[in-house]
Order: sequence, then structure tokens, then C-alpha cells
Amino acid sequence: MARTKTAPSRNSVGLRIENGALRVGGDTIFDGIDGRFEVHSVPDTRVNSECFGRPISECDPVRIGVLSFREMRGTSSSSPNSNSSSKGKEPLLPVTNNTGKLESRHVLRIARSLPGTSRFLANARCKLWWMTPTWGGGDSVNGIPPETQFLLLQQTNGTYVAALPLISHDGFRSTLSGHALDAATARTNNSASTQRTNNSASTQGTHNSGATFGTKTSSLCLVTESGCAEVRTGAVQRVLCVAHASSPFEACEAVVRAASRAMSESFKLRVDKTIPPTTEVFGWCTWDAFYHSVTPGGIERGIHSLAAGGVPAKFVIIDDGWQSVSPDAAYKKKVDHITDHPPRSSPGVLHGETNVAPATPVKDSNVGESAVKGGSGTPQNASPSPSGSPPFADDGGKYAGPNRNDAESGAPRAGGRRQVVKRTASRLKNSVTSLATTEVHRGNDRIENAMATALVSARTAAEASHIPGHSLLVDTRWWPTRAAVFVATAMGSGLETWYWHGIHASPYLGVSWRWFKFLGQGLFGPVIRYAVSTLSCFNHRVHLIEANVKFRRPEGFSVTNDALNDDRELVGSRGKRGGGSTPTQNAGGKKPRTDADGFKDVIGRIKGLGVSHVYCWHAFFGYWGGLHPDSSEMRQKFSQITIVAPEHTPGLLAVEPSQAWDPITVGGVGVVANTDDYSKFFDELHMYLAASGVDGVKVDGQAVVGGLGRGRGGGPAMAKNMHLSLERSVKKHFPTNGLINCMCHSSENILNFKDSALARVSDDFYPTNKASHTVHVANVAYNSIFMGEIVVPDWDMFQSHCGQAGALHAAARAVGGCPVYVSDAPGQHDFALLRKLVFPSGKVLRARLPGRPTRDCVFTDPCTDGSTALKIWNKNHVHDSGVVGCFNVQGASWSRKKGIFVEEKNCEFVIASVAPKDVETLRRNSDFAKKFVTMAHRSGEVRVLSMDDHWRIKLPSKQWEIFTIAAKRGVSGAGFEGGKPCFKPEWAFVGLTGMLNGGGAVLADTFTENEETYAQTVTATAEVYGCGSLSAWAKTQPLSVAVNGEKVTYAWTPLANENGGGAVVTIPLGVREGTHAVDLLFVRN
Repeated sequence: MARTKTAPSRNSVGLRIENGALRVGGDTIFDGIDGRFEVHSVPDTRVNSECFGRPISECDPVRIGVLSFREMRGTSSSSPNSNSSSKGKEPLLPVTNNTGKLESRHVLRIARSLPGTSRFLANARCKLWWMTPTWGGGDSVNGIPPETQFLLLQQTNGTYVAALPLISHDGFRSTLSGHALDAATARTNNSASTQRTNNSASTQGTHNSGATFGTKTSSLCLVTESGCAEVRTGAVQRVLCVAHASSPFEACEAVVRAASRAMSESFKLRVDKTIPPTTEVFGWCTWDAFYHSVTPGGIERGIHSLAAGGVPAKFVIIDDGWQSVSPDAAYKKKVDHITDHPPRSSPGVLHGETNVAPATPVKDSNVGESAVKGGSGTPQNASPSPSGSPPFADDGGKYAGPNRNDAESGAPRAGGRRQVVKRTASRLKNSVTSLATTEVHRGNDRIENAMATALVSARTAAEASHIPGHSLLVDTRWWPTRAAVFVATAMGSGLETWYWHGIHASPYLGVSWRWFKFLGQGLFGPVIRYAVSTLSCFNHRVHLIEANVKFRRPEGFSVTNDALNDDRELVGSRGKRGGGSTPTQNAGGKKPRTDADGFKDVIGRIKGLGVSHVYCWHAFFGYWGGLHPDSSEMRQKFSQITIVAPEHTPGLLAVEPSQAWDPITVGGVGVVANTDDYSKFFDELHMYLAASGVDGVKVDGQAVVGGLGRGRGGGPAMAKNMHLSLERSVKKHFPTNGLINCMCHSSENILNFKDSALARVSDDFYPTNKASHTVHVANVAYNSIFMGEIVVPDWDMFQSHCGQAGALHAAARAVGGCPVYVSDAPGQHDFALLRKLVFPSGKVLRARLPGRPTRDCVFTDPCTDGSTALKIWNKNHVHDSGVVGCFNVQGASWSRKKGIFVEEKNCEFVIASVAPKDVETLRRNSDFAKKFVTMAHRSGEVRVLSMDDHWRIKLPSKQWEIFTIAAKRGVSGAGFEGGKPCFKPEWAFVGLTGMLNGGGAVLADTFTENEETYAQTVTATAEVYGCGSLSAWAKTQPLSVAVNGEKVTYAWTPLANENGGGAVVTIPLGVREGTHAVDLLFVRN
């Protein structure tokens, strides 16, 4: 389209559109913008900059604009590019386009190129549920993925631009896309609009299967859609907010604040919300410890186990597995693997005690035993216990591993080969079933994970089921067993490789994708539904509000204090106890009621163990499959429940093509006809939980709402109504704002977090998927650049005993400014590691801001570039203190092409270079001439650095270091009469030596001078929380050190001059945890 020259706006330094480009001052941000866009400059309404901790008036100005678009009319007299701030201009209304046709999906080019950009960071969805970062360089827009929900640009002149797509008041959700398919659609539409022809919408919303992501003809497009064919318009107001600033974090902070105002505060900023108290204490989640096999006894064992190690859980999440759910009638089993007691005959354990880890594979070409059982190489401060599956037992409950003698091994003996074959087949079946029933890592593409687990199970069944292998065979000529092992291994490996590199990787709208969609939704639909209903959870639906039978007890039955026996005494399915025996009579001689709800007793017992907060998990639509239309209770509450198959947008299917045959897509979701009825559902569910003593909820599976809005006003409108209902119910029943949002990385959800202050900011922590461990840390940090302005980032649970990954994730949580909770199985903990995060009281030292990458690595890929160390910065309580975590997360990534975690070429080490200026809050709070005392946690080394001084360290693969930074204090010391020298003591309170974020223990510091006597004195005082040893620094040795008014013996360790001189002062606080007053007394010699 030919550019039309227009006069610049009066505000020549603000955002404006002129000559076909979006400009600020003399810089071009987007070149080749569609003529239908208009920009309206808006003020920066922030009072203070959280990033710099100063009033906005003391910071560099931020330029902000909000873009809208309208359809050009053939007789329009207005210029194609203009500023909507002009007075008297016709308001943007949903007018018809040149064909007289309104659209539910618009694709407009917003830039042919980014001429002023040197590098970009795009936060885009990588699957239905989650986002990952993508990096690119130069002015290329080809690498910006579809479903980009936040874009940050580094300009060549050292400034930064943040772009945040919005949701309009009439329910149109916008995203950015550099996908060639969207570019082709935008070109067609733009050409049609220019030529005033009737084919302007002929290809809108379609994708050409022959085009690929990242061709030379790609453009950056804005995609705006309602998600419902009946909700259409020709123009949309407020589709994109853009901010230009001197800092990337200032640009992000300002653009999110402006977006909130533009959307009439459909979401609020984190700084304006009530933060739940669970963020300040240590927690434990049942998911990776038990999966669906969670029981009250298992929960008690987990709480006891952590408390016994000195790290009590004060916050517990009862994850998936407590609700009353069932599949559709055609797929029901006699004993359900979710809602009924785990069978007593589970391999190697009593029922309710299974700690079997799911065999989630590393999904690349090198999947093997290490991928299933966890990584090797344990750092010094982590236990050697792998996070993989414990050994299975044989029929007699004994270990049946490769070290058993031949008499126990099942090796063939004369006359016993037929029995061995039968036993082998039985064990193979049981092993696959056992592993598959514990497979559900919710974020891991559900059906893919179920299939992958079954396939990996087949491949590893020879060992896990104790099929006689080569080393166990006495008679090496016994070919049937050899053949069975070979076939199982080959099938597992071949099928898995075929699925991940064939089916799952099928490009959207390609021939193979269409074929697999046909098979998944048609021919094999019943098979998928049967498999998922039998082994997984995604076609189960809520049939009762109350907890399932595992969490009930007979009326009048006295629950014992023995947690190991508790599960066996609780009522099992169909009114029977876990072992299948008939309930005994109660004291009155009557059989107890088997439908009595004991959930309140379960919660009471949990809190009786010292737990302060208990949350329960549920899905956004009740459960993965929604509400059960055949349930009499659900039918009584809601007039109509229909099974709706999600219909995802072209952008989402381009990101995750396998959603076309996902089990939720195939099985559908039970949705109420009137969206407003979810207010009643949330209210009744939360009222039941609150009455039972529950303090909050974790609400999962939110992002599917985008595919369920057709015929209901669209996904964005449906999400807005449901979040209003959800938050209203949480406010009513959980007054501490007890809500964790999860699987929520579509902007329909994020931009509707009005009051909720916690949300997961990355895909799950997968204990057995090595490739995901490092990627998880990077994803959380980069997603927090955007999401951290709206919520406190939740980094997910992790497992402390997971080798190198456990230590890596513990260090990341220490600097993440996030809640800290684990999902260790009972008895499987690295207490030495956990004690560096958790005090004996259960309190943690949470950093005060969301942990984000330092400025120098925001636009670099720390996972695959082979050289960058990921550095995450944060601040602590004292305004001029901070913390920087350094991590080597090279060697794995999320493959957008394959849709899986993949291992890259391993990087043996990276060099991390740390400087005080890495802590963004120190850049404006402090003079660059100021000095900072910096302490490395793992080495214990201390240096005195200026703002620009760098401390370089070498980090091997998956290793880390944490640097605590504290500003050096001092007094001016005017001196006495008679020309006596000035008295200038200098000091710094750094932090606790035994804690990963030891600087978080220093709550405040000050000093007092006394010049009334000949002996001039200065007393430096710090308020410190915790126990153990405090590390401080002093230029000269203090006369005395006191803790809570009592003098203590301290250690004085001089530093070399090259490290800044002075000495480290190590101060014992004692074993009593609490707030301590620490005094350093300096006296003039």
C-alpha cells in the first residue's frame, strides 16, 4: 500500500503515526503499519517507579500510546494515518468494512520491519496452557511467534519499547504474530482494502498449509478475534498498548499500568493487590508426591516427614485427586483410579502409600533410562537420591531388581517356562498400567504425556516389571524371553519416536495434520476416550461438590492417630473400606453411614500438625472434563449442561497443532449453558471448602476457556465473566485472597486478574524430564518480566531430592520473589538444602520483587546460545541492597517446531559476570561512586565492589551461585578541634551465611553518633530476622559486637586489598529464631 505523508502531531516527542510508521521522537518503532491504525497518546499515571524506588518525576520520561484500528471507507476524507487525539474526530465504532461485512477475526499488518530494533524478546504461547520466551535480533519480524502476548524491543539508541496486546471492551482479544500465514492473510486484506474490492475478507482467518513460519515475506501482524462467529465488528478500539522508556523494566511497568487503565482495570497491578500470607512461609504440594493416589494418610505422612527434618510445611496444597469425579457412563470402571482408594495390591506398597514417580520422558531422540529416572551428578548440597521410580516389588513384595539371585529372579527353570511367560506377561501389563496411571503432569500436553508414558513404559517394562533380561537368563538359548524383551523395547522406542517426531510435530493445516485430526476426532475418538478415561483424568467430570470417598469416613468412627492406618480405615468405594472389608458396627450397634463427609476432619487433622494454610485444587470448569451432565446433583443445580468440544483459534493451533486430537478436544468439556451459573458453582464449591477449614484454592486448566466461547459471546467475554465470578467467590470465602491461578497463560485469563495476586508463570516442574529442568528456570524468569507486574510469580513446586535439579531450583526460588513449596514424597528430602530456604518456624526469606533477568541478559537466550549465564536480580528489605542469582541453564530448550523439550549440545561451562548495577533498583537509588559489599553464598567469598566493578565466576552445567549485595555505610566524620584526624568508620550488614537469600534477613539498618565525650563513638545497628550466623563487613575492627544487648564473641577475617580491604565480621545470633538487634560499636582510637 502506498504511504500517505501526514503532518506530525503537535507532540513531536510522543508516540505518533506518520508516513506509514509508528514513531517516537525521531525514532521509528514499527515501519509499514497498516493505514487503519490510529494511536492515542496517554499519560504515565504512575506515582512511583517500583523498579527504581523513586517518584516518577525523578525518572526519565516514558512515552505511552494506545492503538486502535478502523475500517477505511471508500468515501472517507480522513488520512489513512492519523492521531486519534484530534478533537472532533468521529469516534471509533463497529462500522462495516468495504464489503459491508463484519468480522470476528481481523489480521492487520503492524510492521514490515523494525528498523530501530537491535534485539527483541517475545513472550508467546508455546501450547494451550503456557508461554515461553523467544529471542531474536536485528529488524527481522519473522521470528516473532504467533500468539505473542508481550513484546519487548531493544532499540539501537539504547532505549526500549514494550508492546502489550489488549482485550477490547467488546470482547476482541489481540495478539502479535510474525507467522507467514498471518502475513499472507494481512497482505490479502490490505490489498483488498486498497483496491476497494469485494474479496477483502476472502481469506481472513485462514492459513495456507504450504506457508511456513519465518519466510522473507513475513510481516508483524496484529491478530484480533472474538472467538465467536456471532461476535463481529469492523473496527476495534484499544488493541495494543506501547511504551517507550530508557529502561526495559520501566517500559514494562508503564505499559502494564497504561493497559490496565485502557481496559478499565479488568486487571490490576500486583502492587495494588493483597498478597496472600502463604508467600512468606514454606509449603508442600501433594502432586508429585502422590499424583491422583493422594489420601489423608499420605498427606499426614508428608507433613510429618518434613517436620521431622526441621523444615515444617505451614502451607499445604491438596492437589488433584480429592474431588468426586467420574468419566462418562460408557467408560466407567469398577474402581476408579482417581476417586477410589489405590488398590492394596499396588506394587511394593500398602494402598495409599504409593510414591511412584511418573515416567515422563525427555522427549527427544535420546530418551533412555536416565530420562525416566532423573539426572545424574549430584552437587554437594543435594542428596544423591534420584527422582525416578522406586523399584517395583514382585508378587511377594520383595525387590525384584537385577541384583536378585537366580532363585528369585524369575529366570527359567526346567519345566517352569510356561509359568514364567505368564508371570512375565502379567508383570508387563501391571507395570505399564502402574506407570501410566501416575503419568499426569498436567502442563505436559496431556494426551501426549499419556501416550508417551505408555510407550516409555513398554520400552522399560523389561526392567521395571522384572522380565528376565539377558543378565538374568540362566539358559541363554531360551528365545521366547529374549524375543519378548526385544519386541517390547523396539515397540516402545519406535512408537515413541514415531509419535513425537511424526504425529505430534505435524504442522498445522498440513496433510498429515488433517489426517491425524480426522483419525483423532473420528475413527480413533472412542479409543482415545477409553484410554484416557482408564489411565488418565482428562475425560473425568465433576459429579458431586463434596470430596471423594478417600476423604470421607463413616459417621461415628473415631479416626486413629496412626497415619499409616488412617487410609485403611477411611471409607472406600461403594461403602467399603480400602481393603474391601465390611465396615464394623459403631458403638451404637448400627452400621455407620458410608456417605458421611469427613473432609472437615481431614483438614482439621492437617492443621493439627502445625499447618497454617490449606488450599485445594480444582479446575476452572470444575474438573478437566467440566461438570457431569448425568449427575443428578449437577442437573439439580444447573438447568442445562452440555458437552462442548473446544474449537481453538488458528493462532493456537499453529502453536500447538496436536490440540486437534487432544483428549479434552475429543471428549469435550461439560459446560453450563449460562456462563453466569459458574458464579453459583464457585460459590457452592468454595462454601463447602471454607466450611471444611480450607483457606484457598488453586484453580487449574484456565486457558481452555478460549476454545469454549463459541456461541457464548467468545472466549474473552466468557473468561471475563468467569474470572469475576471466581474472584467474587474467593473474596467471600477466602478472605486472605487465597487463590493461585494455574495453566492460565492466555491473555483472556491474565488480563482479567483483577484481584487475584498469585499465578503460575511457567510450565510445570517435571521431576523425571531432565530437559525441562533448566528451561523451567529460564521460562519463569523471562515470563515474569511481563506477568510479574500483574501477579506475584508462582514458580511451581519442585523436589529437593532431584539431584542437581533440586539444588538449581532451590537457588532459583531464593531469588525469585516467589512462594517456596516442594512436592517431595514422604521420606525423600534433601534437608541440608531445604534448611537453606526454610527456618525452623517454617518462614522463608522471600525477596521483595518478582525475580527477572538482569538488563544485560534480557535479550539473550541463556538456554541455547552456548555462552550466556542466566542472571536473575531482586531486592530485599533494605532499599539499597539486593541479590543476584547466576545459573548455567545451557543445554536444553523448548522446541517450537516439535512442541517438546529437547536437549541441545551441552555447554560445559559459562562465565557469569556480576556487578552491583545488575540489581536494577540500585541504579537510581545509589551514586555510581558508591561501594557495595558483595558475598558469594557457595564459596563464602566477600568483595567490595563499585557499581561498575564485575565479579566473574565459572559455572559448570546446571550449577549456580547467589550473590548478596549490600551498600557500604559510613559517617562523614567532621573531626575534632586541634586538627585531629576525622573518624570515618565504614560497615555493611550483608546477611545470614546459612541461607540462600541471606540478605533477606536484614530488615533495616541505621547508626548513631556520640560526640559528647572525648572517645567519639559510632554504633551501627541492624534489625535481623532468623538464627545462625550473620555476615557483616567493617573497614576497622569494632570495639564490641552485641546481639539483643548482650556482647558476643565474633570472628574477624581480614580481606585482601584487591578484594576491597577491611574484614568480614561473623556474628553468632544463636539458635533462637526471631528478630534480633545487632550492634557494632566503633570507637575512635
